Amino acid sequence: MKKLSLLLTMIMLSFCAFSFASCKNEGQNDKVYINYLSANAIMEKLIDDTLDYGLLPEPAATKLEVVKGANYKWHRLDVQAMYDGQNASYPQAVLMVKNSVLKDYPMLVENVKLKFSGNVDWAKNNTVEVINRVNSVMPSGQTTSLAPAKALTSNSIDKSKIYWSDALAEKNAVHSYLSSMIDIGIGMGIEPAKAVDDTFFYSASQGTNKAFEKPFSFVVPDGAPAVAIAKFIYDNQNFEDGAEFSYSVVNANDITSYVTSADKRADFVIMPINAASKLYKDFQYTMVSVITHGNLYLMSKKVNASGLKDKKIGVPGEGMVPDLTLKMVLQSNKFNWEIIG
Repeated sequence: MKKLSLLLTMIMLSFCAFSFASCKNEGQNDKVYINYLSANAIMEKLIDDTLDYGLLPEPAATKLEVVKGANYKWHRLDVQAMYDGQNASYPQAVLMVKNSVLKDYPMLVENVKLKFSGNVDWAKNNTVEVINRVNSVMPSGQTTSLAPAKALTSNSIDKSKIYWSDALAEKNAVHSYLSSMIDIGIGMGIEPAKAVDDTFFYSASQGTNKAFEKPFSFVVPDGAPAVAIAKFIYDNQNFEDGAEFSYSVVNANDITSYVTSADKRADFVIMPINAASKLYKDFQYTMVSVITHGNLYLMSKKVNASGLKDKKIGVPGEGMVPDLTLKMVLQSNKFNWEIIG
């Protein structure tokens, strides 16, 4: 992982207030306290001052600012800049495609890429329609976390860092991110991620599609990935004459089952990079693109002069990408952490 080359600058600009560590921190092992909670619970506990910081993705961070906690002034630390001060990004969520689809329908993937280019601008100008369309393809009885529409602003979509970047272009970033992630111990014998080889990365191939014989399924987790494909849902996009696509938006905790379950394996699936790294070989998928490039923010109701030292942080999902990314940043800054819930 790249070192936090701009961290000193960030600290100086903030006059040591609301910075990552205290101005007195000279490399000693300070500590933070991590409380695992849902995003909604994190918001509530930030509002009632039970937590000092909450780690939230976009658009949830904006929902805190303009809906849940609209009566307060909120401060945010950009985790992307803390992880990589130069590029302020990392390969957070990736598009995985079945190997059989890549083999039999090479032009289909190229057309998905081509059509993707207009998705974000459309979403920024059609936030109500984004929510309506995402809700229309969620499991019965569930509604998207993107609502209400006023939380899904053009700015929150920008901060979600959604764009298509080909697998080979992201190869070095993926190796670096996974390598740092693997070093994070989460206990219980669970691997946070696995190293990947060249078969993980899709290299566009030439060829002619076979005749389309069955519908293709495209499944993504709720949140920024749902924003990324909302226009596909709105357009009933099939990408090629003769092809047929169905779309599903599911709870983020359920997304891996759409790779591992024999009866509902998706043809196209957006999923966290660490899960993809652990599943791609056994279940015959290849990474086609990075879709979200880091959308995590540490939110606080107060400007804390001592930074994160000795503070309680709400984190969504133990062993998930937000948790692991935060721990990579903490580890790089010689912080220890203690789990308190």
